[in-house]
This record gives sequence, structure tokens and C-alpha cells, in this order.
Amino acid sequence: MDEIGVFTPEQSRLLWQDFLKRKQANSQLQANYPQRRPIDEPSPHRVFVRNDSGETCPAYGCMQVTGVAIVGGQTVVTCTKPTTTAGEYLFNSPYPIADGENGWAYKFGVVIALGNGTPPTAPNVIYQPVVSTWTIEEGGSLFTVFGEHNVIADAVVGRFTGGTGGTHEIWFEIISVYCPSETETILTVNPTWYTGGCTAAIPGADSYGYVEVYDVCSILDYYTATWLDGSVDGITKHGRATYMYPRTGTCTPKWLVDTICESPECA
Repeated sequence: MDEIGVFTPEQSRLLWQDFLKRKQANSQLQANYPQRRPIDEPSPHRVFVRNDSGETCPAYGCMQVTGVAIVGGQTVVTCTKPTTTAGEYLFNSPYPIADGENGWAYKFGVVIALGNGTPPTAPNVIYQPVVSTWTIEEGGSLFTVFGEHNVIADAVVGRFTGGTGGTHEIWFEIISVYCPSETETILTVNPTWYTGGCTAAIPGADSYGYVEVYDVCSILDYYTATWLDGSVDGITKHGRATYMYPRTGTCTPKWLVDTICESPECA
């Protein structure tokens, strides 16, 4: 028989105990409740996964989907620690999954998720992944959180509300302008508004909170660099950008400029 993956001794023990309990259960209970499960596992929708993050995924951790793999003739979903607030996500089961090992996670229904330690500000608030962690926080449009879990530390209970996280947009003020060539303009900007939430991490932000905004449609050709950065008139310029993923080449998302609010005539 082909192997389907490696399970830890603790996972094997829990699976064996669950099997014995089902064998000993009253036959009427087995007939009426074939999906019996512990009260802290509210969703029956399970997906087999492999952890490719390079570290152990904790119980109820938020996992970003990266693709699929064949393990022992079976298809598993490959996952890693969130690298962005957009994409497809799963929530790990109650059992940690070591790097390179297989387990199962939730994709649908009501789930338990590892929060960032801050209680929800209200019932049914919207949450999103926290980049470079296994946790989620308020912002975005991916998950609806009902409230804190009453037993599991830092955990929240909620449901999936979408698959891609919706559109990420920022309004910004221009900090500086860089022109790698006559046809390329890159803005370093300070986001002043964000669709993901008031305190949510903005994808691509550096340690100062600044992001780089690119121009792929020659929108900035109408403006000079000295006007955009305010050096010609001392006035800070503003604009809007959208976080986008390319459909060809390396899947590296970028902020793309949509518009500049002011016009040179008004300066």
C-alpha cells in the first residue's frame, strides 16, 4: 500500500482513540450522528494539506495555499505561512503540522482561527491574515469573526467570507520619485487610506510604512519627477493605487498607480 504521508506519534494516538470511541458508541448514536466530533471542532469540511513553510504550523494557524502535490498517489494542498493578505487560505486543524509533513485543515464553514491576541472589537467583524505569521487580525474581507473562543487561548471563531480577499487599494502622498529609465517611474509613497482596515498591515510596506508604486500604463508620463515629488513647488502630491498580481512571469504582486489627484495646472 502506498504511503500517504508522515503523521506524528501524537496524531496517531489521537486518531486511534477516536476510532476506539466510535466503535464503543451506541449504535443508535452512530446512525444519527455519523460525524460526531469534539465541540472545539465546529466544521466537518476538511482538506488534506502539506506544510511547506520551513517551520511548524501551530494548531488553528492560518495557512496560505501555494498549490498541490501528489503524496503516495493522493493529492494534497501545499501551504505556507501567509506572505500577503490576498490569496487562498486554510485554517489548520487542532494538531500542529511540522515542516514538510502532512495533516488536514479547514476550508469551509465555521472555523476556529488563531488570532493575534487582540479581542474582536465587535461581533461579525471582518478579519484578514497577518503577513509572516500564522494569525489573523481585523481588516480586509476574508473572514467574518463572531467572537473569541471561550477555551483556546488567542483563538477566534468565524467563517470564510471570500476567497481572494477583495481589492486592496490605497490613497497615498508621494514621498519621492525614482526614474530607472525614460519610460519607467517608481513612486515611494506614504499610504493615508487603505481598504484593508485602520490597523492592518499593508502588503509590500517597508519598515517606515512606505510602499513602492509602479506605473505600467504610462499614467505618470504627463508629470515631471520634480512636480510629483513637490520639489518644484513645495506641495505634496496625492494619488491612488491598487495591489495587483501579474498573470505571466514571476508571481510578484505590485502596487500599480491608478490616478494622481492634482494636476500641474492647479499647482
